[in-house]
Amino acid sequence: SHVVVYMSGYPPTYPWAEISFPTKVLLWNFIIDKACLWAKGARSIHQILDKLIQYIWDNKIFKYIDDGNLYAKHDESKKETLNFNLNLFRTHLLFMADMPQYGDCLDLSQVIILLANALGCEVKPLKITKKDRKEFWTQPVYLLGSEDKGLKCQKFEYHEVVYLPATWGQPSGLIYDPCLKFDNKSWTHGVCAMTVEMYMEKLIGPTWKNNVKLSFPNYSYRFVKKSQRKSPLGQIYRLPLAVSTHLSRSCVRNL
Repeated sequence: SHVVVYMSGYPPTYPWAEISFPTKVLLWNFIIDKACLWAKGARSIHQILDKLIQYIWDNKIFKYIDDGNLYAKHDESKKETLNFNLNLFRTHLLFMADMPQYGDCLDLSQVIILLANALGCEVKPLKITKKDRKEFWTQPVYLLGSEDKGLKCQKFEYHEVVYLPATWGQPSGLIYDPCLKFDNKSWTHGVCAMTVEMYMEKLIGPTWKNNVKLSFPNYSYRFVKKSQRKSPLGQIYRLPLAVSTHLSRSCVRNL
């Protein structure tokens, strides 16, 4: 017989051992399993993010809706504190896997951040808003779950994406957007990352700086605690820090 051993480079956050219903599926273990499955085969931070996003598109896990807030909710009156419903996320993936779940950009970006963070990626949310606090229009895009409707311009009050900060060997920060694509060739050779300038020009146009502003919200649910150590090589050279490994019981006893 076999058991599964979980290892993490960082301490997990509560409720890593919570069991809320009779399936006996541990919350922390479940998230690690999903992260490893969705990012299977990844050999770098970039590949982890690429594969996580491509997985939800290829397998129709979610469908974008502009008023979702299915899992993630934030309260701007409390310095934008974020609450992420891990139990609801787990329940949907366990029992409702045959139908796409609806979510907005906050939900979908936080799902990717949650899973990427569980694998050791130091990513964070990036928020795009209109300078005059009104809605802004995008260039024609495909929305997640609605590709059959073709390219259409969209109107957003705000839009949130996943941001990978610049590191040694990667001079520019990169944007990963799980909600939309600009064309069927956006992810050539399995890469869905873009620099901020490239992404914003494709999303809004060359005059985007006159119309919208970018900010980093002061929230993001962390699945594992942030490392206090900084690698001199930067995170793009780190392997995933959380993996699940099958070992025989005899091996475990000998550890």
